[in-house]
Amino acid sequence: MNRSTYKKRLAGAASQMPPDSAMLLIASEEKVRNANIMYSYRAHSDLIYLTGFNAPCFALFLDSSGEIQIFFTPRNDEKARWEGEGLTSQAIANVLEIDKEKQIHPYENLWETLKKLLKNKETLYFSFGESQENDQKVINAIKETTIEAKKGDFAPTRLVYAKEILQEMRLIKKPEEIAILKKAAQISAEAHNRLMQYCREKISEGSLYEYEIKAFIEWQFQKSYQTEIAYPTIAAAGNNATILHYTDLSSAVRKDDLALVDAGCEIAGYASDITRTFPVSGKFTPVQKSVYEVVLAANKNAIFKCVSGENLDSVHSEAVKTIVDGLLELGLFKKFLVKKDGKSEIKSSYDKNEIIENEYYRVYYMHNTSHFLGLDVHDSATRYINHKPRMLEQGMVFTIEPGIYLPKEYDFLPNEFKGIGIRIEDDILFDGRKGENLSIKALKEISELES
Repeated sequence: MNRSTYKKRLAGAASQMPPDSAMLLIASEEKVRNANIMYSYRAHSDLIYLTGFNAPCFALFLDSSGEIQIFFTPRNDEKARWEGEGLTSQAIANVLEIDKEKQIHPYENLWETLKKLLKNKETLYFSFGESQENDQKVINAIKETTIEAKKGDFAPTRLVYAKEILQEMRLIKKPEEIAILKKAAQISAEAHNRLMQYCREKISEGSLYEYEIKAFIEWQFQKSYQTEIAYPTIAAAGNNATILHYTDLSSAVRKDDLALVDAGCEIAGYASDITRTFPVSGKFTPVQKSVYEVVLAANKNAIFKCVSGENLDSVHSEAVKTIVDGLLELGLFKKFLVKKDGKSEIKSSYDKNEIIENEYYRVYYMHNTSHFLGLDVHDSATRYINHKPRMLEQGMVFTIEPGIYLPKEYDFLPNEFKGIGIRIEDDILFDGRKGENLSIKALKEISELES
């Protein structure tokens, strides 16, 4: 991103605030992993969006007039010797085009200075819930500003979640954001393809573990310049693929297993999110193939549904209809489990409408088809406006990820279907007319996976 991008974003956020208001965003603290070792740091996405900086001990105060104040503590000489110089005040001043002496302050002065900045502000936008300590300090600052106010002065009387403004700004991606998302999706797609080949070679040699799958695909991501892992990789084989957010990754992979791999890289904070399910041996069994065909059809039909006048609820409905049709044909609604009001009941149904209306399909497909994608893997914008689904708009980026999960623990399932978990996930850009598949290079046709 160039300087003008952040200048426009800051001005855009300021313009949406009423007069006499301000926004405060504070970077999360570094977290201790163990002893004196810290977790890899990632700032709040709203801060990255408005400033481009991913650094702790960093805060932004944005006035509705457009004036900004930065609170930041650079590394001292001793810490720089151990960790490198890192972010500097001069770099911040250059990118945001601000006066280093007047608009960048020591981070330790934030709370005392905040009382002065809040003077005669009616509304404060803030990201509550990120830190209980910071939440309390903000409330205390408002209290003290109120107490210390002189005649005619006032302190904020309205506290608004900053997300109210920023989630809407972040929802519609600009061309420079789309270019990054496309690159992330392309790198991830190519990594998934290489992984399939790697798994086939390894399993033919007689040994493959889930943790090797994770290591290989993350290595593929990080071979590329300035990429990060967008989220914890899911690498699940066999019955483990029926666990939606499986993270153990300790199991050996059998030759006749399907591997479900949900993994994506991140570039400049922007995430890709791709899932592929494939036979590690390079050949589906007939039953695996029959279930995979249903999920693939749901994936394609949902993408085809991404046209003007539709929304993510109608896209989900399209995926559900396809999955229910497929499961009915496979005979998996002859006997299934329903949980309601804490009770479990075995039911049977051959009526598509009954299955959909009562959501019986959720025993096999228990998550939604889509979520927004951007600086967060699950980007922050709401899917509903005034309790109605938000229509697809040009510049939206979201996933399409139908799945079917048939755990071996489901006693009511025919034995040949037990232990199959399949999800196919693509990243979609809505171009104003239809959905463009950003992850299209990741192989998913049966003929491709077996060739």
